[in-house]
Amino acid sequence: MIAVRCHNSTRPFWDVMRTAMCRMHMFLWFLSLFTQDRGFSLPCEAKGSNLTWLWQHNGKKITILYPFSLGKSGNLIGRYLEAKHSGTYQCFVRDQVTGIQVFSRKLKVAVTAIGDFIHKTTIYQKVNLGQPFSFQCPDHNPNYGATYSWVGDRNIQFLRNRRRGVSPDGNLLFAYVTKKDISEISDSNGIRCKISGANSFRESGTLWLQESDEQLDPATPSWAIKPKDVEIAVEGSRKTMYCFASGRPTPSITWKKNGEPIADGINSFTILSSFYGRRLDIDNVNKADHQDVYSCEGDTSAEGGSILIHNISLLVEGMYNKVKGKEYISVPQASEGEKTRAGRTAFQVK
Repeated sequence: MIAVRCHNSTRPFWDVMRTAMCRMHMFLWFLSLFTQDRGFSLPCEAKGSNLTWLWQHNGKKITILYPFSLGKSGNLIGRYLEAKHSGTYQCFVRDQVTGIQVFSRKLKVAVTAIGDFIHKTTIYQKVNLGQPFSFQCPDHNPNYGATYSWVGDRNIQFLRNRRRGVSPDGNLLFAYVTKKDISEISDSNGIRCKISGANSFRESGTLWLQESDEQLDPATPSWAIKPKDVEIAVEGSRKTMYCFASGRPTPSITWKKNGEPIADGINSFTILSSFYGRRLDIDNVNKADHQDVYSCEGDTSAEGGSILIHNISLLVEGMYNKVKGKEYISVPQASEGEKTRAGRTAFQVK
């Protein structure tokens, strides 16, 4: 429930309304899709006379200067935002005659940042058939809220399969390389790392794979990517963990909690089949349910191999200034030098 502060006291709004102690109507938060270029408009509705509006960002008063402006109804407009503008926003409305002040519940805003690639060079990489291979998404400026993929001509994705993967931070992974992989990349006129978010994207230079003349024995299973031994999650947010095991045969991945297999769709756990079991998402972290010991297991026992096991202790921390019913919004960040380019606002409400 939204509270109303009257003469240094805080009382539930409807109690105040029933006793007619406050002259202003309750103002409501609502969320909708805004189409303003690279920004947001946060509503703060109040009815009455002699009203003044004040906004805070992370508990500090906002000076209404670029990149912020105030709308006629007190809504806060932010344009051409950067990652530093992420955080908690709250509106206060004050009756200058009575001194009565009301305030909204807090709204968490996360600015989606799509970083430009630092260099866009074409790379020809020698690879050994039957051997693991990984390639990092080329150097780029920091991202927040972005997703990664690898694409060829006409934006056709270089798809994940049982041997291939793309990590959450854009690493291209092969449990082992085949002639078909090299041929598929060649037919796509090379592939590029693509960073997407908030209806904009960036693409790297082109990667080509070339077969090496070196002959090596088949690789034994090993971890190409695994979570830290101790991972931190934030209460009420999403947590992602990712494992990729290399080797021939390709290890199949299973996630466990306290030694028991985790089922997709149960208790906020999501294991997408499109990631071939390698990615574990906890959609809404809860300390009581999710702070525990997890394991990522790469299994080749069906082909006569062994099982790789990596244990992770997941610690859950409380959210700063957590407010019941808090919303989360993701908005696009303006890239340096491109602040005149139009973009559509994207929202994520949890």
